[in-house]
Amino acid sequence: MAKYLSIVSVMILLCVSWWRVDSNPQTPVKTTVSAKQKFFQCYTRPNNIHHSNNHIHIAHSHAGDSSLPQVNKRFLVVLHITQDSLGTPSLDAAGIAQAKSDIIAGSGLFSKIGVSFEAVDEVNMVENHRFHTIEEEEELTELAQLHSVINRINLFIIDGFEGGLTGGCGIAGDFSMFMAAGCFNPGSFGHETGHIFGLSHTFNPDDSQTLELVNGSNCTTEGDGICDTPADPYIPNDTTGIVWVEDCAFIYDEKDANGEFYDPDLGNIMSYYFEACACGIFFTDGQLRQMAATYQNTPSKFRWW
Repeated sequence: MAKYLSIVSVMILLCVSWWRVDSNPQTPVKTTVSAKQKFFQCYTRPNNIHHSNNHIHIAHSHAGDSSLPQVNKRFLVVLHITQDSLGTPSLDAAGIAQAKSDIIAGSGLFSKIGVSFEAVDEVNMVENHRFHTIEEEEELTELAQLHSVINRINLFIIDGFEGGLTGGCGIAGDFSMFMAAGCFNPGSFGHETGHIFGLSHTFNPDDSQTLELVNGSNCTTEGDGICDTPADPYIPNDTTGIVWVEDCAFIYDEKDANGEFYDPDLGNIMSYYFEACACGIFFTDGQLRQMAATYQNTPSKFRWW
């Protein structure tokens, strides 16, 4: 009986420690991640988009748009840097400094809802070289279990993805993101952060042909469910439906069920076209509203960030 009570006591203690939120929000607390995360996998340089790739620049907006809900919060980001078996990190000192700068630059995408991001000074070096390259989602969960810090957005920068995740550029979970070092920039940071704040890709969530109509009549039930993001026919890794992006023009022969040509926003940060478009990357107001709602409607005891 005593042994049984001891086991129950340990289980209760674990549950209490899992949901504990430190009384000082500026004090990070390491904890154990026991929940299964939902992951959004994002690919680098899709092979079915042909484009003339210029430099990316962010279409900055004026802070605090009165027509949008205001979060009015600066989110702190913890950088977790993996190392190989020889101790070589995924990012050196210069790369870490650039990543911190990119995080600040990426804040411009969120300024209309009063959101900004800044990396904390201390960087966590992940010494277990097994996590330097990631092959399965289970490894992502384990990495988050070992190193995640509450009251922070956790950004793990690894060397790359292999195995079942080959071709990955970034993967976002419910409370953390994992990026290949060669992919990190203000745009990719904004994209993965968009996932953390509740956004899907602009194309069909299950990576099949979108059923969203160009006229927007079924925009709440198809595509990303947001009505100011136009129907996007993109299908990841489908080389039979190659699209062209040339000087921010979308060239694609297929039509929707009504016989209308698609015209997606090429600069939308949640699309896969944004790296091909030098006309400025952005979130729509609908996407910004959804992100603000995700944060504001999540009870604080369940909120990691």
